[in-house]
Amino acid sequence: MRNIFRAFWNTSFLLCAAFALNLSLGDQAEAARPGWVARTLKANQRVSIYPYRCKLKLHSSSFSEAQVRCSAPSKRFTTLPVGRPYLRAKQSATIKAKSCLLEVVTSSSALVRLRCLPLAPLSITATSLSLVVNGSADSYVVTNNSTTMTATNIQATLPAGWSDVTQDSSSCTSLPPAASCLLFFTPGSSTHAAAEIEVKGENTTTVTAQLSVDSDSSTTIASSVNNLAVSVNNPGLNSALTGTPRTIIITNTGSTAAVAISINASPALPTGTTLSNNCANLAAAATCIVTITPGNTPSAAPADTNPSPIVLTINGSNTNTLTPNLNILSYGSVYQGGYVFAIDDTTPSTGSIGGKVVALTDQSSGIVWDPGCPGSCTGSISANSSLDGAANSAAILTSLSSLYSSTAYASGLCAQVIAGYSDWYLPAICEMGYESSVSAACGDVSAPTLQNIQSSLVDSSLLPLTTFYWSSTQNSGSPNTFANMSFFSTPGVQPTDSKDIPYAVRCVRGMTL
Repeated sequence: MRNIFRAFWNTSFLLCAAFALNLSLGDQAEAARPGWVARTLKANQRVSIYPYRCKLKLHSSSFSEAQVRCSAPSKRFTTLPVGRPYLRAKQSATIKAKSCLLEVVTSSSALVRLRCLPLAPLSITATSLSLVVNGSADSYVVTNNSTTMTATNIQATLPAGWSDVTQDSSSCTSLPPAASCLLFFTPGSSTHAAAEIEVKGENTTTVTAQLSVDSDSSTTIASSVNNLAVSVNNPGLNSALTGTPRTIIITNTGSTAAVAISINASPALPTGTTLSNNCANLAAAATCIVTITPGNTPSAAPADTNPSPIVLTINGSNTNTLTPNLNILSYGSVYQGGYVFAIDDTTPSTGSIGGKVVALTDQSSGIVWDPGCPGSCTGSISANSSLDGAANSAAILTSLSSLYSSTAYASGLCAQVIAGYSDWYLPAICEMGYESSVSAACGDVSAPTLQNIQSSLVDSSLLPLTTFYWSSTQNSGSPNTFANMSFFSTPGVQPTDSKDIPYAVRCVRGMTL
C-alpha cells in the first residue's frame, strides 16, 4: 500500500511539478494541457499535491465521498476547505491554491482522477496604492504574462467593510496574452487602513497588492499679496531709493500641516536681489514670511513698455500653488500704466512701495487750461499748490466740469480712463520739474523739492519730452487768468502763460499700493 501511495504521489506531484516547470517556459505547457491522471484510492487514503500556476480538477467515480483539504507546509491541517469540500459520484471540483498542499481523502474505495489545468500568470505594477477619502479614482496596471492564454474576468477581492470603495474592472474582463488593463478603485467617505488584496481572474494566478484609503492630507495656503512692488536699493541715484526689504506673509488656512514649502522665481531674480523664507513646514493656521531684499537692478529695463513681472511660485508637497507677482522698480520702470518718476519706500514693508507714474503718451498736443479765457475766465479756482496736483485737479474739475466737456480743457483730459486707470490728474508744477521761474518752491537741479518728471526721466533721457506742458498750478500773481507750465528740455524751464493758450498735456497718477 505504501508503494501504491508513493507511486500515486510521485505521479501527481511530478505531473504538476512538470506542468509548473513548463508553465515557466511559456507556450509548451499551455499548449500541452495535461489530461486526467486517475488513481483508485482506498478508504481514508490520502494523496498530497502541490499545485503551482494551475487549477486541479478532481472527479470521483463512485458514490463515496472525497474530501479535499488544504494543509500548510508544516503538514498541520487547517480547517479551511479548498473548493468544494466533498465530491460525490461523477462530480467535479476545480481547486486553486498555491501556498499549501492539497490533500484528497476518500471515505471508501473510489477512483479519483486529477487534472492540472494551466493558469495565465498575472503581474501587477504599483503594488501599493493609497487613495484619499472622497478623492479621485486610481488604478493598478495588471498584465497578462501568458503568451497564448487570454485571461478572463480579472478583479480584486476587497476586504469586508470596504463597501464604500467601488471597483471598475471593465477593462479586465478579457485580457489577451501580453496585454495590460487598468483596475480602478474609487474611494468613498471612509478611511481604511492598508490591507492586502488579491487580484485574479477565472483562469489566472493570484497576485496581491496593498490598498488603503487615507484621510485628506492636502491643505490650502494663502498669500498676503498678489502683487508686490519694491524699490531698487540705489541711493546714489536718489536718496529715496532705499531698497527696503519687503515681505509676503504665507498663511496655512487648512487643518493639516503644509509640508516642504518651496519658493521659486521666474525669471530669475536680478543680480543683487535675494529671497529668503522660514516656510519649510507650516503647521495648520500658522504663518511664515517670505522676504525680498532688492539690489540696485530693476526687474525690467527702464523704459521697457512691455515688462514682465517676476512670478514667485510658492507651494508645498500637499498644497495649492500661489503665484504672486514681484516688480523691482526704479526710475523709468513701466508700472501701472506709466513711467515711474517718484518712489515712496516708507510704506509698510508688508505691502508695496508708493510713488507716482506719468502716462506713457501725451493726452493732448495742445489744449487750453480754461475754455472761458480770455474773456470769461473762471475765477476762484483753488488750484494754487505747487506740490499737490491731485488736489489742484480736483478743484479745477469742481469748477469747470459743469460748464464744459471734460475733453475741452487740460485737467478734464486727465479725468478719463487711461491704460485702465481712472485716477489720473494734471501734475502740479513741482511734480513736473525744478528751477521754476514763477515759484522758488520747486528747488533747483541739484536739490529739487520733489522727485519729478524732469529730474527722474527727462534729464536721464529715459523720456524725451521736448515741448511745453500745462501744470495744474495757477500763477500766484494772476491766478484767474494765468497758469504755470513746464518746458521739458535739458535743463527745463517753467514759464507762465494765459489759460487760453493751447499746450500739451501729460497726466500722472499715484501708484496703487
